[in-house]
Amino acid sequence: MAIPYPHFNFIASASMETGLSPVFPSPVLLTQDELKKIAAYKAVEYVESGMVIGLGTGSTDKHAVDRIGELLRQGKLKNIIGIPTWNMTHEQALSLGIPLSDLDSGLAMPVEIVPFCWKFITKRLQELFGYAGRVAKLRSKGSNGKENGGEPFVTDNGNYIVDL
Repeated sequence: MAIPYPHFNFIASASMETGLSPVFPSPVLLTQDELKKIAAYKAVEYVESGMVIGLGTGSTDKHAVDRIGELLRQGKLKNIIGIPTWNMTHEQALSLGIPLSDLDSGLAMPVEIVPFCWKFITKRLQELFGYAGRVAKLRSKGSNGKENGGEPFVTDNGNYIVDL
């Protein structure tokens, strides 16, 4: 059984009494840029203090970087490190006071991998990035930090993380 919205009942009953066609409020139309801004702000809701985050390229990412800068100014985010993927993003982040780094600075780069072939992928990542002094290491649960000890950390998607 369908339950009509109460305001539609009022409009329908008013139109029956007056004999006029019902007038429905027009939907709010947003521009593509406004929709991108909404998406960017929603994505930034997942950013937490202390994170190292990639700052992407493009118009949606521009809105996300603006929002991160705003939250840093307001004190709602702290100790964020951004890694820009583009010179324009780098300049924008600097102008907003977002602390920056790059992949050559020695920070770990997390790579999400599927569990059934984690050993092969870890070995392959080591082959690809070992020249840069990177060590591919499966992230474990807990704080013991053992390379081969403990159970692997499992993401919300059921995958493992290899840190480079």
